[in-house]
Amino acid sequence: MLRRTININDTNMKYPLYATVLMAFAFSSACFSAAAQSSHTPDKKRVDTLRRELTIVNDQTVEMERADPLPTVYRKQEPQLKPFKPEYNRRTFGFTPAATASGTNNLPPLSKSHDTNCPGYLNIGVGHTFNQRLDVGYHLLNTEEQQLNLFVSYLGIKSAFETEAYAGDRKERQMVAGIHYGQEGTLSLSTGLDYTNRYFNHYGRGQLLLINLLPPNTSDNNPIMDNSTHDVHAYFGAKTDFIDAKLDYRFFRSIPYMGDDPMHPLTEHTPEFSVAMKQSLSENLVLGVAGRVGGMFYSHDNEPTQTGPTTFTDKHIYYAEGTPTLTLAGGEKNFNWRIQAGAGVSAQFGAQSRLFFWPKLDAAFNFASSWRLYAEVFGGIRQNGLADVMREEMPYLMPNSIVLPTRNAITSRLGIAGSIANAVRLELYGNYSLLKGAAFYTPTLPAYNPSEVYQYNVSYLPLYADGSNWRAGAKAEYSYRDMLRFFLDASYGDWTLEKGIIPAMQPKLILKGEVAIRPISPLDIRLGYTQLNGRSRYEIGSNGLVAAPIKNAHLLTAHVSYNLKPNFGLYLKLDNVLTETSEVIGFYPVQPFHCFVGFNWTF
Repeated sequence: MLRRTININDTNMKYPLYATVLMAFAFSSACFSAAAQSSHTPDKKRVDTLRRELTIVNDQTVEMERADPLPTVYRKQEPQLKPFKPEYNRRTFGFTPAATASGTNNLPPLSKSHDTNCPGYLNIGVGHTFNQRLDVGYHLLNTEEQQLNLFVSYLGIKSAFETEAYAGDRKERQMVAGIHYGQEGTLSLSTGLDYTNRYFNHYGRGQLLLINLLPPNTSDNNPIMDNSTHDVHAYFGAKTDFIDAKLDYRFFRSIPYMGDDPMHPLTEHTPEFSVAMKQSLSENLVLGVAGRVGGMFYSHDNEPTQTGPTTFTDKHIYYAEGTPTLTLAGGEKNFNWRIQAGAGVSAQFGAQSRLFFWPKLDAAFNFASSWRLYAEVFGGIRQNGLADVMREEMPYLMPNSIVLPTRNAITSRLGIAGSIANAVRLELYGNYSLLKGAAFYTPTLPAYNPSEVYQYNVSYLPLYADGSNWRAGAKAEYSYRDMLRFFLDASYGDWTLEKGIIPAMQPKLILKGEVAIRPISPLDIRLGYTQLNGRSRYEIGSNGLVAAPIKNAHLLTAHVSYNLKPNFGLYLKLDNVLTETSEVIGFYPVQPFHCFVGFNWTF
């Protein structure tokens, strides 16, 4: 086993004056900005490969106990491969409504091919361990000019797991409710409000040897740690052919519990204003510039927040970015191209100060009627807000902990995609990132928190490292009408990090596959497979933290649905068919085998 001892050095760059000037420049330049974000997709951020590479479960997500939230009549089937984009998958440990063309709605706008007399849907499911799933949504308005959507979703999970080292129970419940409005026209508007509440336990346990050596709990409290989070998100956007602006605000609060007693909550306020503008200089030439300003403000009873195993801060975080671009396009019948080039400047100050520049490139070349060559280069600041980190990366953060932003010095992507005989679709892709202050996670027990309060619960703190990563892969898909589909996505990548830090829980080999069969029109059968190789996590050794391998994961799911009527169907979902006992997050085993049944109904 390869062992590496952690050596943490704290370095900060301080540019408060330059950052202040840049923030003012970015804010004013926003008045000249190019449309970077549609008001009708308020939650769709700039394509960011960095999010994919740093998100633990983006490459490890298996949707345990989760049925498709939408009936088949509402699912838009797109068998052909799209140009490669990072997958912003939500965690196995909960769900959020998938983003659609009108915002983060569980119910997308109705297709023109379906009758608008069915503007609502209902999905109810239950598992053999009495897990529950409920989704209900309704379109109050659904016209070409206006959309008004309401939705409520609930997910409840309770299961027992057992591995060679330890056993325990996982408990979680989550509720999401929201309303979103969109108006299209010369002046397009969008606004929305949604609320997410989640309650879950830290069911992971540390190394068996260490647990046995710990003294018995002497407190009257239950030693098991739970966490309750509250997430409120509101936005307002306006767009014309000339300008696109959005004001976004998020309130997030994490309240840990030790038994029935709440601990001090940590609150995060995240406002952001982004605006963009474009101006056509000629038929094939467009000048634009985009900017955004925002911050992350924390409240924890006037106590410093923990940013790492041995570091704290009582400061807030501010950031600003600006990106001028020039776009050219041209071509002929069987060949056309589009190139957008520019430069970005980013500033961050407060708890951490940084000022840096990065290139901007987005190019695509379409040729031979069905093939596309694409390239992209970008950089910027990744905020690492609590709401995103705890939902997508690491829900089991140590209480009173935040994750400092990551500097994406440069990320580049290159790929080619196309089809053969309209039946086989292929794609080759690769990406490379150079990062400063990338966050990885180490368990706190018992290295940094030996007190009995945390000795029975595995929580995590971030470790920061400068370094780079690369990943290359291929996708292949074959489909025959709407009766048969094969899909395979295989990729391999690695990290090079400083300070002896390992890319904890990041897989080297990722293999995903799916087989879908529809022997008769109302019956749909799907098998999904995910394989993860080459992962490691931190353990406590005689010389401190050391790297230890995580068992390779082989995860198989099966899904069968049958539509009794065009608007009513039944489904059966089997998760972890191979009864895998590997870990998705270090010391947190994957969900055991589970059977889930339910129905979908549109009305």
